[in-house]
Amino acid sequence: MNSDDSGLSGLQFDRVEPANSAQLSCVACNTPIEGQYFALNGHTLCPACADMQRPQLAKPSSRDYLRAGLYGAGAALAGTTLYFAILALSGYEIGLIAVAVGWLVGKAVQKGARGIGGRKLQIMAVVLTYFSIAGSYMPLIIKYAIENRPGQQQQQQTKSQTTTPAPSDRSTKAPVVETAAPAMSVGDFAAGLLMLFGYCLILPFMQGLSSIIGLFIIFIGLFEAWKLNRRVPLVLEGPFDAPAPAATA
Repeated sequence: MNSDDSGLSGLQFDRVEPANSAQLSCVACNTPIEGQYFALNGHTLCPACADMQRPQLAKPSSRDYLRAGLYGAGAALAGTTLYFAILALSGYEIGLIAVAVGWLVGKAVQKGARGIGGRKLQIMAVVLTYFSIAGSYMPLIIKYAIENRPGQQQQQQTKSQTTTPAPSDRSTKAPVVETAAPAMSVGDFAAGLLMLFGYCLILPFMQGLSSIIGLFIIFIGLFEAWKLNRRVPLVLEGPFDAPAPAATA
């Protein structure tokens, strides 16, 4: 059983919450403590809940990494949608959105890992944040490529000429036969998207010194995701003797 089952996922382990010495209760199960108790980073736990936390003290479990990855990927997709929507509607790249994306992805990874944190989770959050920011350029590039693909303007001109008949020219000409473009396979489509995504990954660095401010803001967003998933050392202390309840008159 993990710490989600014992109700510890919402605790702030890097901040000590003083306990009421007159009446102790477990912060996980809210059971009044009689006899002995433990302290996890200053939080009072009953012996049963303390035993549940012992396997989680060393490092996040594989389920934590999987959940953090799923939560982070969902947040990254939402960040990409937000970033692209602002680019498409305003026509401007608002760098501060990168900070918001970093916070969104960082919080999602943190929630998925139950707030434990660690170097691997920090790397995961940073990579997903950058993928989210870079992926927001893909729809714009695809739209630009469709509108400016080779032969697009020539086809439009040819179409306008054929719809306007020439009144004096009655000579017969051979009809123009348009050949259909070969169908693209699923593999070619996937390979194209992968190459496009790789181009988007290096796009922020291709603009040189003109994008130094944008790169700095992206760095702030990445640092935000990194900071949110720092490792908070968990220290379990005890057992301690609980104070005797005050006698009632």
